Amino acid sequence: MPKISVCMHTASNDNFLSEQGINSAVQMYVDCLNNQTFKDFEFILIDANYKYNKDAFKNIKTNFIFKHVPIHFDHLYWRNQNLVFISSAKNTGILYADGELLVTVDDAEIFPDFLLEKYWKYYSEKNIFMCAAHKRLKNIANESGRILFPINGETYINDSRLDGRVYLPMPTSWTYAGTSYSLKMALELNGFNEKMDGCKSLEDCEFGIRIGNNGGTFMYDPNAYFYILDHINNAEKPNYDTEMEQGFNPGTNNIGTVIVKENYGFCMVAQAMKIIKANISPVSINELHIINEATKKYRKFEINLADKDTQIWLNTPNFDLVKQRAELRSSLDWKW
Repeated sequence: MPKISVCMHTASNDNFLSEQGINSAVQMYVDCLNNQTFKDFEFILIDANYKYNKDAFKNIKTNFIFKHVPIHFDHLYWRNQNLVFISSAKNTGILYADGELLVTVDDAEIFPDFLLEKYWKYYSEKNIFMCAAHKRLKNIANESGRILFPINGETYINDSRLDGRVYLPMPTSWTYAGTSYSLKMALELNGFNEKMDGCKSLEDCEFGIRIGNNGGTFMYDPNAYFYILDHINNAEKPNYDTEMEQGFNPGTNNIGTVIVKENYGFCMVAQAMKIIKANISPVSINELHIINEATKKYRKFEINLADKDTQIWLNTPNFDLVKQRAELRSSLDWKW
């Protein structure tokens, strides 16, 4: 089994970085990962456009295990509402991951060759989950649609955590994209909170708070970073898979957002109630009260049980990731 599982979710077409001269985003990720000094890892791409990409991606050559997978059918609730499904995608990654340590990243991210080695060093030597810094690339040196090494381009900082200090332990709410965590911990937490789907924000922070509640420790290392390549956000307009047997809605409507809730409130719920496991019960009255109070700081918040968006949110299904992993790995869909 690999030591690290790199889990990336995407809802973009493979050419969404073409304005930067990159013909294939997936080839860019593979090139970066092939150059890692740490070699004992796998790459899991959870692809909202799986149907359209699966044949093309079969031809990509890698020096590591590459698992190209669709959103798991047990995690399609928010996608079937035509709404944001980031936590659902990340939970699919946990189902497929075999690494002892997981690293969850967004698309359009580029890995310096030392990055996985840094993640593993913190975990194996100190039992600490490293959080990588974010740097942005305005542009990137490339040739014939492939990036050039060493990575070169105009960079700037867009990470609110990057102030030159090293924090040990760092606040659990600082767990942005690029945070590491153990597979064991992810299963103990029952994954990312899918009640935070429908909106695009803070699912990493809430997950980190629950890891802290469960005894995990984080380290933010400003010298361990990945690049985010500037791009037009095509994730708003994916080519949705229309295979009805998988439960997907037909059509190519844009992703919307649920406005009934504020994800910051879920972070406050995890913090105030010392929650460890997510996705095991409906939203409670106590949780609604905390969410309401937290959200009042930013905007008016009212629960209207007759409202469509409220019902979509409150009906988010619950599940058991451990059971789902066992079922997946004993099914005909498992080939690794």
